Amino acid sequence: AEVDALFSATAADTRAAIVLGLVRRTPFGAFNSSRFYSADRKFEGNYDKHHLVPGVEPEKPGDKRVLLDQASGRWGLQICKDMDFPKLSRKYAAEGATLLLVPAWDFNLDRWLHARMAVLRAVENGFALARSGRNGLLTLSDNRGRIVAEAATVPGRFVSITEKVNIGPEKTFYTRAGDWFAWVCVAVFVSLVAFRLLAASRVA
Repeated sequence: AEVDALFSATAADTRAAIVLGLVRRTPFGAFNSSRFYSADRKFEGNYDKHHLVPGVEPEKPGDKRVLLDQASGRWGLQICKDMDFPKLSRKYAAEGATLLLVPAWDFNLDRWLHARMAVLRAVENGFALARSGRNGLLTLSDNRGRIVAEAATVPGRFVSITEKVNIGPEKTFYTRAGDWFAWVCVAVFVSLVAFRLLAASRVA
């Protein structure tokens, strides 16, 4: 309650929405959570990370998506590794998400790769992306994958980026159809291997 009161007041004082990443402890267990505070002093949503890093994160996984209806569109919340998995982002897009807000914790060496994987999810599904990576990159991209602003984060130093990004509904073919092309490629590959093996057995 104290954390919510503090960040709700800060959001109101700065007239800016805040996304806070923290470990949320409850009687039912601990969760890696992202909490959203609107610029009008309201706590509007809590999202619990779905895809935890084995051996690193002892928290419990979440199973719910969080969508926030704002003046500019529908904003969604994910955390770090969640953006590595296409299905979750596709579900957000199908429900009308136009912007994903993603706090993350990277490992320096993977900062560029992990940020670009998230940008790829945004392109696949037609939403803009605001991603804040500890030991990584602050990245703002539009729904075409264009990097509007980006900066490396530095431990112990405040780093920020400021830029405008267009947010609009953009339902993509991938959102509607999913991974069918990848599965077709797998089927063709398996068929070709089976054909070669069969042909080789006949020759023998």
